[in-house]
Amino acid sequence: MSNVVDLWFHLPEVLPLSRHAMDADENKIFVDSPGPVTVPVDPTLLLVVADGVYLISTGWPRLPADPARPAAGSFRVYAHGFGPGSEAALGSTPIGGRHFVEHLVLTDTSDGHDGTDDIQLQHEISKYAELGGWMVVTFRRDGFEISYRRDNPN
Repeated sequence: MSNVVDLWFHLPEVLPLSRHAMDADENKIFVDSPGPVTVPVDPTLLLVVADGVYLISTGWPRLPADPARPAAGSFRVYAHGFGPGSEAALGSTPIGGRHFVEHLVLTDTSDGHDGTDDIQLQHEISKYAELGGWMVVTFRRDGFEISYRRDNPN
């Protein structure tokens, strides 16, 4: 079993999701406790591992996958190589076969990758999207980290 898996998200595709969350009047998630309820959250991208690996916005109302067909669900951006039906490829990684959700809060700050401090995730996404770059979410057994690349996963 591999100790690391890199999930590559093309930022020009992710940018509409992050802008949707940042610009929404409300951001919320659905939880079961004990029945389905909504909980307000800060602007967030949800990294979902279920029938592939993808990002969705917590902005409300949801960003539809197809505005002409609201029942089509939320707009999703899949990790490169981990689209629908890719669960078998995840089985030999730290993710394994489990389904889960990680919250990537767009207003959280971290050390900037350009030597500055307190850079918001939304700022990094916008900056690297303009360059045609990628966000790489690296999962290890003890957690995950986010980095940014200008090259592609190929």
